[in-house]
Amino acid sequence: MAPLVAVIDDDISVRESRESLIRSVTLEVGVFGSAEEFLNSAHRRKADCLILDVRRPGMSGFELHRDGGAQMQTAGHFHDGTRI
Repeated sequence: MAPLVAVIDDDISVRESRESLIRSVTLEVGVFGSAEEFLNSAHRRKADCLILDVRRPGMSGFELHRDGGAQMQTAGHFHDGTRI
């Protein structure tokens, strides 16, 4: 079974483009419009990688990582070049 990548973003065009890119490299992908949608899904415990929109309405990507029980390392960047 291919690793599962969960894409969580409120922008549908971003979700669709990332889904297409991830599928093109033969990985399994789940797409979600909100952190809450992801947390209520069966993918929550199965995801090998989360791609999060950290600045979003509702629960942010940071809050999801902190409160959602994620046992993953965090890496990313902002449009201004800031890296985490």
